[in-house]
Amino acid sequence: MPALLAPNAPALAGAAGVATLEAALAGRAAAFAGPGDAVAAWLVLAALWLVVVALLVAAARAAARLPRPLRIAAGLLAAVVLAGAVFFHAIGWAYRFQSGDFVGVDAARFALRDLAGLLHYLRAAQPGALWTVGLGSVAAGAGAAALLPPLARRGWRAGAAPAPARWAVLALLAAGVALTAPSRGVRLDPAVAFTVDASRAPAARPIRPVLAHADLVPLAATPRVPPPPADGPRRPVLLVAVESLRPDVIGLVHAGSLVMPRLTALAATGRLFRRTWATSTQSNYSDPSVASSLYPLRTRDYLRYAAADPWPRTLLWDVLKPAGYATAVISSQNESWGGMHAFLATPALDLFYDPERQPGNVPSHVSRRDLAMMQALESGELNAGSFHDEHTVDVAIDWLRRRRDRPFVLAMNLQASHFPYALPEGWRPPYEPAMLDPTVRFFQPPAEKLPLVRIAYWNALRYADEQIGRLLDALAADGRLDETVIAVYGENGESFGEGGRALHAAEPVEAALRVACLLRAPGSIAPGVDDYPTTLIDVVPTILARLGYPPHPGFQGIDVLGPGRPPAEERLLFAHVNTPLAGADVVVQGGRWKFTYDARAFAERLADLAADPLERRNLVDAEPAIARRLRGALDAWRERQLAYYAFPFYHRAYWPPAPPALAPGGGSSPGSR
Repeated sequence: MPALLAPNAPALAGAAGVATLEAALAGRAAAFAGPGDAVAAWLVLAALWLVVVALLVAAARAAARLPRPLRIAAGLLAAVVLAGAVFFHAIGWAYRFQSGDFVGVDAARFALRDLAGLLHYLRAAQPGALWTVGLGSVAAGAGAAALLPPLARRGWRAGAAPAPARWAVLALLAAGVALTAPSRGVRLDPAVAFTVDASRAPAARPIRPVLAHADLVPLAATPRVPPPPADGPRRPVLLVAVESLRPDVIGLVHAGSLVMPRLTALAATGRLFRRTWATSTQSNYSDPSVASSLYPLRTRDYLRYAAADPWPRTLLWDVLKPAGYATAVISSQNESWGGMHAFLATPALDLFYDPERQPGNVPSHVSRRDLAMMQALESGELNAGSFHDEHTVDVAIDWLRRRRDRPFVLAMNLQASHFPYALPEGWRPPYEPAMLDPTVRFFQPPAEKLPLVRIAYWNALRYADEQIGRLLDALAADGRLDETVIAVYGENGESFGEGGRALHAAEPVEAALRVACLLRAPGSIAPGVDDYPTTLIDVVPTILARLGYPPHPGFQGIDVLGPGRPPAEERLLFAHVNTPLAGADVVVQGGRWKFTYDARAFAERLADLAADPLERRNLVDAEPAIARRLRGALDAWRERQLAYYAFPFYHRAYWPPAPPALAPGGGSSPGSR
């Protein structure tokens, strides 16, 4: 056996060459803190690849003793395996440069759900890259398989170290790999990163039925749709979700002009909530949570909504329809993304209008910079992209004018401010430079390009602001502006490198999770600025309370303007992210302390947002009592959410559980409504 594993000079050279290549790639990916880190990384990679090459040589030496037919079969198998390994490494490094991470288990599952669609997209969008990687992998695999037999036959040159010494070196290097590869290798090699991620996955705790029946509200005890209040005002309701609307754009001046003048003016006459968090950094989780007042965490895996989902939900239009309201969802966004339409389209809707379901032949648009959307279109999962917001507002204004004699609830979604911030031809952007560099893509825009990306974002927001202005003007022309309850909010934020990767649908850093939120209802909501910690699932309960409705047992949000809201410093808010780029859960206490559990890195972070809004310092060790309290609250929330949606004896008999609240002793307790 030792003779089979003994390395030789070509093996050492091959291992050193591959290690040097990966070290260079890691350097381009900014994986090193300095020269010393780079040297240490190269040594780890060299040790790793020496072990791999030694095992390959051993396999070739063992195969050389087989009969000729078996040797040929073994050679073909080796070529296929090596070609697959090269392909995996190439894809892994490409993904690393695009997203900032290697492919993990969740990203692989996400791709495998529609592998044919992904390959179809790559053939259409990046045929050169796909052919290059594919043919290069086949050639490399075949070449390596052909080189292994002669490599295995070569011995050490004369005078080389004796076998025991070679074995000692190999053992030391193998020990180094075993001790350091899981920590360093996750930043240096796709295979190590995937293996470490996969090895951690089975450690997840089983879902347990932790909910006490006494803490839940039976479905039979309260009607799903409450009766309209006898003396409640029947005011129209308008919800406007603006893609990636950050809180700092309201009132923001750039190049001498307000980025969003109409929204800034509207905020001055309404209640501006300056500390609002989305329930996720991804639209398909955050958007449905607003109308339903439900947190999005339902399963451990990526959730795609389906019409057959058994879980109870009551949406805003479900409540208002029996009161005689006209109801509509009119969206620039393709609401089939993530199956959102299956969640939002209840029988109470009079109109569901989006690019996927519009009755005419109105053109939509999509950019090839948006990999995920292009994949969905090329695979047939989606049949349309997004509308320009001007068309969406045209449809909304026409719908409103046909219903002047009825109260309405209208939910809208404007998409201009979604990367790459595509604007209609003929619309003149106010800020220059107005064009994005072709190299800027969604996953990981180059850091040096982010100032230009931000300008493109501001231009898109100005366009969206003009469309909001048109909508407000139409309501004013009909004499309905001041009677309408208006909510404008971002369904997620947009990061430009503050504390994490850029844009959204990734880690729940503040820039991607904090959103703008304002409510306007003259006579019912006093204008002003409100620093009470809020979450987007509070929007609907707060609006319905202004219309005279009691709290609904199916809502997990609260009326943040009501007298029963908890003290600001005790309010707990939660968020959940599950995309190919990130998997994490968050709890925020009092708008100040933020505890994040990264399920991909198995890491915890505690930030004091008042002193460190960019979350640069991890205070888990410096503030152990606070970390322990918030860890307990986050664990309790996650356990309760997963249990409710996993076990039919909960969700078929009870409304969703109230989120945990802070107990008098500082821990967490089951929430109450």
